[in-house]
This record gives sequence, C-alpha cells and structure tokens, in this order.
Amino acid sequence: MTPDEQTAETFVSIGILAGNHEEFGATALTSLFKQSLFGELSKRNLSCEIICVMGEERNEATSAVEAVFQAQVNGHEHRTAFACHMIRIPEQKRSVAWNAFVH
Repeated sequence: MTPDEQTAETFVSIGILAGNHEEFGATALTSLFKQSLFGELSKRNLSCEIICVMGEERNEATSAVEAVFQAQVNGHEHRTAFACHMIRIPEQKRSVAWNAFVH
C-alpha cells in the first residue's frame, strides 16, 4: 500500500537497516511479512509503516528490497495494514542510517 492509499491510522514504524549484502534486506523483509502483526493491525483498523534504509550504491540490494515490497503490496493478505518506504543514503555508516530512519 502506498501512503496515499493508507486509510488506517499508523500505529507503529518498523525500520530495517539493510546490510551490505543483497540477500539481507530481502531476507529480513520476507521474514517480517510472515509475522502475525499485520493480521492483528488489520483487525484493529491500524497500520504500520515499514522503512528500509539502504545505501545508494547497492543497486542489487535495492532491487531485491523493491521486489519484496512490490510483491507484498500486491499480494499480502493484510496489505491494507502496512505501507512500505525505502530511504537511500549516500554513506554506509550506521549512525547515518539510524538518523535517516528516526528523522
């Protein structure tokens, strides 16, 4: 779901600080989308935002995360219970990634 389509109140934000490897972000997100959280939020007419913070230089990793986001937005049973966002940062430092997520 895109932010424009979101009708439920955002209840929680989930941040994924992606690592250097293509598999990490996609694996973390795939695992996250299997959790019961989304069904529980949907029952309560609430939603969450999922924000993946990645470096700009990791094109393969970025593509993998975008593919997982798109698949879940299109096919997840509780797709109205979340919105997906990606933040790209030029530096790989964890503090920069964390600041991009919280601000």
